[in-house]
Amino acid sequence: MDEKEARTRASEATGILGRRLSNDVLFNIATHKYKSGTYTPIDNFLNPFWAWCASFLPLWLAPNMVTLIGLGFNVYAIYLMTVETHGTFEGPIRPWVNIVCGLCLFVYQTLDAMDGKHARATNNSSPLGQLFDHGCDALSTPLMIATLLSCIQIGHSNMIVYSLLGAQVPFFLAQWAESKTGAMQHSLGGLFGVTETQLTFIVIHLVSAFLPTEFWTQQCGDLSMLGFSSVALYPNTLLVFGVLVPGSVLMVLNQFWSTPADFASYSQLIGALLPIGSVTWYLHTSEGEAIFADHSHKILSMMAISMVYMTTQMIVMNMGHGTFAVFQPTSLVIFFSLISLNYNDMLVISIGSLDLYLQLILGAIVTTYVLWSCSAITEICYVLDIKCLTINVPKKKKKGE
Repeated sequence: MDEKEARTRASEATGILGRRLSNDVLFNIATHKYKSGTYTPIDNFLNPFWAWCASFLPLWLAPNMVTLIGLGFNVYAIYLMTVETHGTFEGPIRPWVNIVCGLCLFVYQTLDAMDGKHARATNNSSPLGQLFDHGCDALSTPLMIATLLSCIQIGHSNMIVYSLLGAQVPFFLAQWAESKTGAMQHSLGGLFGVTETQLTFIVIHLVSAFLPTEFWTQQCGDLSMLGFSSVALYPNTLLVFGVLVPGSVLMVLNQFWSTPADFASYSQLIGALLPIGSVTWYLHTSEGEAIFADHSHKILSMMAISMVYMTTQMIVMNMGHGTFAVFQPTSLVIFFSLISLNYNDMLVISIGSLDLYLQLILGAIVTTYVLWSCSAITEICYVLDIKCLTINVPKKKKKGE
């Protein structure tokens, strides 16, 4: 597609209930080239296996469908774990459930590595594939974390929020860093990255299948050596605050350290992440703890989908050289809707109940995310003259091209 045709199609594109992407963003996406970051030793070791698996995919299967099927395995895993624990993030888990959840994550990881290889094999590589791949990864991240937290018996504690944001914020920042460096950072120093994290989760699921449920909640020590004898240590808290959170902090620091940025770039992050950070603080207040105890799933879903929505936008703006909005509607809605409960509950009273109030907010966030994503995909498909979930047969060049 030449520049003139790309600009013409960009101006003619239509979205769902209005346009989401500008003509310039769509034009830049049409000419975008993806550049991957450094692969880890484990990535290089598994690459022949992934290539071998990709060779079995039928040529009529669209690469984006491979990505979507992989996401489906994570959806099934969280459904299975939620049913098993009755949505409490704790309780007896039958061994086969943990084994299936580990296998689902393994299949997702494998399919996620196969889709790009299949796209090249079928001559279906496109910027839409990057959006679809990374967009599904953004959705899979909170699903994997929630499944793991149920496995390690975390219960309804604020550690869920730390773990959730500890996984989603680095992924969001990786997209932000890509816009400055031109390459996707998915590892720490080229040694430990996404693949290693997923394999660790798989091992935890498989090992937990052969451990008593109480293993994760039995006290294994305290901090008396540091003068805090009243602070007990448990395997699940050690995993969260000794591995997950520190690993996330290191990843964030590495992204900031290796990414040249100016004040305008940092202001984007402040506008997007500060409200979410404020909600995390609020959940530690007496009022916030009470609300979180009774409505944790809705609040967690609100925060997770909001982060997925912002990450998806960042992915698109990276490819299209667009501007990521400083003030994010979903992030601000969560902030004001929860904080305002401390000062004015008349809106809740008028609606009927706090449960319905939070359901409406969650529904608005999900609707915003789905409409924006579907519209962006529709617009990109039109500009690239391709389909999303079916194979695209390369068009013959016109005479004279």
